Amino acid sequence: MLVNVIARETYEMNSVALLTPTYGRDLELCTLLCESVDRHVLSFSKHYLLVPDCDLPLFAHLASDRRIVIPASAFLPGWLRPLPRIIQRNRRQFWWSLRAKPVSGWHVQQFLKIAATISLPHQRYCILDSDVVFFRDFDLSRFEYPHPIPLLTMANAVTADQPRHSRWVGTSHRLLGYPTPPLPASDFILRNGTPIHLKLGKTISSATAHVGDVVDLHVAEEVIVDGLSVIPKGAAAAGLVTEAEPKKRLGHSGKLAFSINFVHLKDDEKAAVRSFHESSGSNSSAGSILPLASGKDVVFTQETEFTAYVDGDIQLKKEAFQAEKDTSSAAPAPPDHKPSQPRQF
Repeated sequence: MLVNVIARETYEMNSVALLTPTYGRDLELCTLLCESVDRHVLSFSKHYLLVPDCDLPLFAHLASDRRIVIPASAFLPGWLRPLPRIIQRNRRQFWWSLRAKPVSGWHVQQFLKIAATISLPHQRYCILDSDVVFFRDFDLSRFEYPHPIPLLTMANAVTADQPRHSRWVGTSHRLLGYPTPPLPASDFILRNGTPIHLKLGKTISSATAHVGDVVDLHVAEEVIVDGLSVIPKGAAAAGLVTEAEPKKRLGHSGKLAFSINFVHLKDDEKAAVRSFHESSGSNSSAGSILPLASGKDVVFTQETEFTAYVDGDIQLKKEAFQAEKDTSSAAPAPPDHKPSQPRQF
């Protein structure tokens, strides 16, 4: 599983770090994993093993220049404590606290994954379970920031007759602050990579722009999904200036670059976008940043056209886009119908 986080600091070239929560019973499996990583995995920065404090001596021999063994206590709150090993159920260790119900070691491993990715100094992590083994070369450079992270999507895969999966879907959405989707879970989706044609709202120049300035754009062509308008023509989009240098003396030209970050949907929600296409790999060295332009002073004029791409599958509420269509297709009012007064702002 690949995770993208905002790190406190980043390593040069933004290499992906490996993360493995494990414990004593998986020592043999984890040893095989580490051997296969050393033999086959390319372009990673560090491999972190997160182990219970009591198991540190068992994993100490796996430490190396590129592999660090870290006690779980470094990432867990002090009030969460492991129960003695003699208190187990189905050979599973449990953790307790005075603030919540006991949790299993599996739950603690999920806590560790989240806490470690927030605390460790990397932007991308490849999370490997102990029972993973690499049997051929695997190059992680294509997943380095700012390259996109591929996501597995199985349309309509979670159904009501899968009680565990449907609960996971509902719980994960609640934790993230999203409304629980109807089942089957993937219903009406704005697909990853959908192109969005945009025009610049006003001229920007390296002579006057500053890093962090908001870049206003608008949609040049309507985006349709399953016959419904999802992104209307004229919808607002926005980006940020990421590099701006005015021209200098001795013939040094100016520099200007900006990212395109999101576009407004017809239901007033926002969709994250990127300014390069995954399959073509164009601009991959600069991530979401548009190519640097050079000249005396670099200028992008108003109405200059750009293409952005939807960044990841976005599940939509179909009814939110159907309502307007149904209203617009309603029968016209009779002749004596008095139109409502315009809204005052």
